[in-house]
Amino acid sequence: MKPDQRTYELELTIAKFLRYGVVTCGVMIATGWLLNIKWEGNPFSLYRDYDPIPFWQLVGHYTRTGNYGAIICFVGLAGLVSLPVWRVLLTGILFYKQKEKSMALIAFFVFTLLIISFLLGVSVE
Repeated sequence: MKPDQRTYELELTIAKFLRYGVVTCGVMIATGWLLNIKWEGNPFSLYRDYDPIPFWQLVGHYTRTGNYGAIICFVGLAGLVSLPVWRVLLTGILFYKQKEKSMALIAFFVFTLLIISFLLGVSVE
């Protein structure tokens, strides 16, 4: 197999991973929304009031009350948000396999900064 063909196949694999990831996460979010709808009365009454509750406290509440629709929605949203991070990591691996070490180093540096930014955004309460 020629190097260009191998590179093309790796890029195609990354593109398929991202495409299936977006579709899977979208289905999870839609499923979570559908499981959350109250089919009697106003289905949007759940979203009328906003309470600023810390994320982990909210997940604990949904787990205790059995609101798995909201948990599925959170998992889908987390997956959707993490896809660009996966893209940067997989691109770094692709550059490394192509022996483009400076581009791989830049991609891994960006990946590290993304992980650090996510960790700084998480509040521990």
